[in-house]
Amino acid sequence: MKRWAQLLVIAACARPPPEPPGQAGGLELHRVTLEAWRGAQRTVRGTAPQIRYDRGAFVATGVDAELQDGARIHTQDIRGDADGNAGELRSGTVLRTLDGCTITGGLARYTRTQITVDAPFHLEGCGAVVDAKAVRYDVAQHRAVFEGPVTTHVEAQR
Repeated sequence: MKRWAQLLVIAACARPPPEPPGQAGGLELHRVTLEAWRGAQRTVRGTAPQIRYDRGAFVATGVDAELQDGARIHTQDIRGDADGNAGELRSGTVLRTLDGCTITGGLARYTRTQITVDAPFHLEGCGAVVDAKAVRYDVAQHRAVFEGPVTTHVEAQR
């Protein structure tokens, strides 16, 4: 009996077998409903055909989501850390705000404090058209800085 106990202890401490080549670990989910919460307040809800989690990071494809302020976002690919503190949205992202703005852009990186688009950026609707080489948005200050060349067209309000 003592020998069996020793074998069980040794087996419990043994290393798991290595993964076969070409097969990564992680978790892959299909037809996913997304929700993000800050305390008791839901900040994002949406869907994704596929999400893959692996070692504290995720990749979600084909995401359609509604943000807390009612804005809608569609993107081909979001990659980030599992707790949502940082990530990037690949090209093909479209954001539509409640006041009629449509924003499209290339690769965008986000943290809890800043969104950076280091690729052509286009905003239209809501009384303005803006094209820029890049944009940096400070979340806390609600302030955007556009990098040139920048082309703008602002419609007069009556």
